[in-house]
Amino acid sequence: MSKSVRFDRPGVVRVFCDIHSHMNAFVLVFGHRFFAVTDDEDRFELRDVPPGSYTLSAWFEGAVRDQRAITVTGETRVVDLEFTVR
Repeated sequence: MSKSVRFDRPGVVRVFCDIHSHMNAFVLVFGHRFFAVTDDEDRFELRDVPPGSYTLSAWFEGAVRDQRAITVTGETRVVDLEFTVR
């Protein structure tokens, strides 16, 4: 059986299986379109972000693992994020 759900507020939605404890997921709902998923080399790119000041958050397996205050000026920028997965 399936059910359609509309996520109308930003936040984290936790999805769990009542029968299989290893079956779980997190759905991140954003109030903006600026997000990315890392590639096979753990790199990502955000395009067309308007100039301004932002908080860049690295999210992994249920939690924000690193955050950085950044300023977007319109030029390409490299930001290194590091965190330990436990």
